[in-house]
Amino acid sequence: MNKIKKRSGFLVVILILSITLAACGSIKEDVQGKWESVDHTNLILDIKDDNVEGTYTEKTEGTTNKKIVKGKLLEEKDDYIELKMEGITKKGKLVPKDDKLMFDELEFKKVD
Repeated sequence: MNKIKKRSGFLVVILILSITLAACGSIKEDVQGKWESVDHTNLILDIKDDNVEGTYTEKTEGTTNKKIVKGKLLEEKDDYIELKMEGITKKGKLVPKDDKLMFDELEFKKVD
């Protein structure tokens, strides 16, 4: 009888730990991938691990200019993750929500 109680108790502990870990999703995992701006189709964010690459492509008089800005993911908060981009003095916020990504006031949709 004691063996059954011990096994049952152990099983309950394992189930509780599994449920707890499954509920703890990381925002850093949610923002991974390639994101295209909803308002500017030529603005792309590519996020891999802690690295962020922003690409802006514009055509001027038949010439295509591509600008790349790199950045890093920083501290993860409850509902957003801080982001620091080259040449920008303040930190930005990345907020994943309903298959969208908000970068301050810019909205992005997942490309892949």
